[in-house]
Amino acid sequence: MTRGDGIALLSWRPMRKGALCGFAQVKLPLMVIPDIPVLVSHGRRWAGVPGKAVVDAEGRHKLIDGKHAYVPAFTWRTREIADRFSRAVVEVVERHHPEAFDAKGEA
Repeated sequence: MTRGDGIALLSWRPMRKGALCGFAQVKLPLMVIPDIPVLVSHGRRWAGVPGKAVVDAEGRHKLIDGKHAYVPAFTWRTREIADRFSRAVVEVVERHHPEAFDAKGEA
């Protein structure tokens, strides 16, 4: 487990696809959040909110325009909180896995 500014990085799972660099699992004082997407595009790095699959009435993963549909698993109360969380996740990933951004050519 690695720590940084009130957040602990429990795991990092690289996955290169478009802007996606991989998924982080972090521990906050009150909860553990798995599957946080960490992305980079146009020189900007950010962490999103984990998604959950949208399912149809029969319980199948819904497709929209041929792609599996997802919605955020939760939302932050304010944009400021979301931005602080994003910065903290990116910083702790970068600190302990700087290679996470290297292959994107934007480190």
